[in-house]
Amino acid sequence: MKICFYISFLLFGSFNCFSQTNKIADELIENNQLSLLSSVVNNAPLPNGSLNIAQVNQIGVNNDASVFVKAKKSNVFIDQRGSNNTIDVSYNVNDVSANLLQNGSNNSIIEIVNNTFGSVNSNVSQVGNNLEVNKIGSNSISNGLEVNMLGSNKTITIISF
Repeated sequence: MKICFYISFLLFGSFNCFSQTNKIADELIENNQLSLLSSVVNNAPLPNGSLNIAQVNQIGVNNDASVFVKAKKSNVFIDQRGSNNTIDVSYNVNDVSANLLQNGSNNSIIEIVNNTFGSVNSNVSQVGNNLEVNKIGSNSISNGLEVNMLGSNKTITIISF
C-alpha cells in the first residue's frame, strides 16, 4: 500500500512540475515570436522610399484632432496650443503635405479632399480665438494656398473642385 502511495505521489508531483515548465516555455516562445515579428516590421523597406507621417502635438485642455489619411505619401503635422480647439481632416489623395497650427481657444479647422490622383499642400495657421477655416476639395488654384488667421471671431470657407 505504501508503494502505491509513493508511486502515485511521484506521478502527480512530476506531472505538476512538467505542466508549469510548459507554461513558461509557451510564454518564451510567444515572446520570441513577438520579438521576431516586431524586428521584421521595423526593418521592412518602404516601397519606393515612401514615408507616411501623422504627428499631433497638443498643449492645453479639450483639444481634439481627427485625422484620416489614405495616401501613398503623407506628412501631416498638427500643433494645437490652447483650449477647445478642433481639427478634422480627411485626405483621400495620392500624396499630402499639411501643416496645421492653432494657438488660442475655440478654433476650428475642417479640411476634406477626395481626389485619389491629386496632391495636397496645405498650410493653415490660426492665432487668436473663435477662428474657423473650412476647406472642401482642392484644385490648381487652392492647392498650396497658405491661410494665416490672426484675431478673433473670423471665418474662412474655401470650396474648390
